[in-house]
Amino acid sequence: MKSNLFLSICILLCFISCKNTPKEVITEKEKIVETTEIVIKEETSVNIESTLKDEGLNVPPKKILEVTIQKENQDTPKQLPEIEVITDNPMIDSRLKFKLEDIHSDELDSKICGLFQTIEEKILAGDFDGWYNSLSINYRSFIENPDELLKMSKKSGYLKRKKIVLRSAKDYFTYIVIPSREGVALKYVDFQQTDEKNIKVNCMLDDKHNFVYDFVYEKESWKLDKK
Repeated sequence: MKSNLFLSICILLCFISCKNTPKEVITEKEKIVETTEIVIKEETSVNIESTLKDEGLNVPPKKILEVTIQKENQDTPKQLPEIEVITDNPMIDSRLKFKLEDIHSDELDSKICGLFQTIEEKILAGDFDGWYNSLSINYRSFIENPDELLKMSKKSGYLKRKKIVLRSAKDYFTYIVIPSREGVALKYVDFQQTDEKNIKVNCMLDDKHNFVYDFVYEKESWKLDKK
């Protein structure tokens, strides 16, 4: 009887002890952390699992959350703005734009005289841009060559007295071309056609000295050339 009573007491105590046992303390690091992998359709995925592991957190199996991001379709060509194509240079005087084969023989002398007049008008008006756009590639290269400009500066007594050193095409126009017309008269006489793209225009300076303008046909217009 005593033994049965003792056994019953022991079982009761055991039951009470188990019921009052404190719950296990769960640290922050042992918390279950649910990760989400963000997948951008057809582009890339962002996985934050490695970041959580670096912090020492337990990472359970991943859930996938798909996020669709609207993107511009790279295969669709963009509509470019219309570009205005200018085929004619408005800076070139219209009197310089003609072909010899298109001109009747009776009108040819007048057309060639127009070349001479065009150049002289640009010079007398001090129109550098108009004059420069009437020059051949060869002439432009000459007056833009620093070595040639320096040679002219040293040879010209006028430039030496003025202490002027030519440094650009505009300097050449300002200090050589324009002064050469001051106090003199240059007149058109006639022309000689060398070939379909080269013409010599004969002029008279102060009714005493012969002067020749060379013209070459390039880029759809006549240009004053440097021989």
